[in-house]
Amino acid sequence: MQPQSGPIQLLKSLASAGGARIAVLPITAIGSIVTARITIEATGEVAYGYVNTIALLFLLIPFADLGLGSAVTTSVASSAAKADFRTARTVVLKTAKILSAIAAALIAISVVVGANKLFTSLFGIPSSISGHANLFATAAFALFFLSLPAALGQRVLVGLGKSSLLALLGSITPAVTLLVALLMYWTGAPGFAFALTSPIAGLIFNVACAVVAHRALRARESTRGHSASEAPSARDLLLLATPAFLTALSTTALLQSARPILGQLSSPAELTNYALYSQIYLPAWSILHMMGTVLWSRFLMAENKRIVWLQSFISFSILGLLAAVAFSLLAPTIVAWMSGTTASPPPQLALAFGALLFAQAIHLPQQMFLTSRRGFWTQFLLSAGAGCLAISAGVALAPGAGAIGLLWATAGAMAAVQLAPGIILVLRATSRKEP
Repeated sequence: MQPQSGPIQLLKSLASAGGARIAVLPITAIGSIVTARITIEATGEVAYGYVNTIALLFLLIPFADLGLGSAVTTSVASSAAKADFRTARTVVLKTAKILSAIAAALIAISVVVGANKLFTSLFGIPSSISGHANLFATAAFALFFLSLPAALGQRVLVGLGKSSLLALLGSITPAVTLLVALLMYWTGAPGFAFALTSPIAGLIFNVACAVVAHRALRARESTRGHSASEAPSARDLLLLATPAFLTALSTTALLQSARPILGQLSSPAELTNYALYSQIYLPAWSILHMMGTVLWSRFLMAENKRIVWLQSFISFSILGLLAAVAFSLLAPTIVAWMSGTTASPPPQLALAFGALLFAQAIHLPQQMFLTSRRGFWTQFLLSAGAGCLAISAGVALAPGAGAIGLLWATAGAMAAVQLAPGIILVLRATSRKEP
């Protein structure tokens, strides 16, 4: 059964996912703002940027799961179209086993790196504030890798079209993050201990998603149709996931390289300014991204993909523009309160973040459309090109222009190398009626 693809139906789906994310946004906003204020008071302005960088390791999950999460989402969404979930369930279990083995190996590597005190060099942490940095960075990495298998729950919920439920579950993360930060503050924990707030919250959130996804998948499991033996082998899963992994790797390089570049080539103040605005940027982006996840299963099941893509592109162009303008106007005031008197991030940085928000928003439709094996290879080539340009420009601009120059370089690279060619390729693919 094909889903309706009219603009009203699309807007209803986007509104449902976005509305659920907005409903929990007050929790996210309050949690992020208060957590940032508490952490700055506990760590100081100089250390905050480094602590925040370690704390936000969860942003690397799309890269760390080797692309297997994308294979799970596609498998679940395809099973939904056939009303048979036994194959998808087998894929999820096999993928979880693979990620569990990978997580164990990565945790062991993290312990070795931490024992040799290499994290301070990796993050460019000054020796004057690096007292407990290696210990808590090791713990943060271990918690992050431990959550990898459980993070498949998010992928399953997206494949099932339950983005709204996933958004509601997202309220767990900021609430737990704030609770842990308050506990650490009251007990006088070392500054770098605050790097564990988000990894702890992320682990709890992913476990909750895994439990909900397991129950949802089990409830929908069909008693007829494809047998579990038809599910791909572990080797086949890894082969299918290869382009998705490379895409995630190049996208991570494109969007998450700012912190290490600023840490190595700019000042601690620039890294802190970037980290403060990121605290507002991430909740804003999460609304658009949650709405975008609706498109993944919708594109897979749509008969006329061209119409659905055009509707989606127009919708996200408008939404992205509104979000960018709102962020540019409101973020400076919020960040000024968050920073207190210890830092004074420039409002021009909000405009640069707004440009990046707009670029990411209009990229969402093609990102969710290009989810076949060929599509992920296309995404990889485009994001790799954009990443190379953004990093090269960022390295050149960071010493003089700081975070502002780096953000404009990233947004410009996305527009020139990723967005424009991607739009042309999607239009060509849909004109040939290819999936």
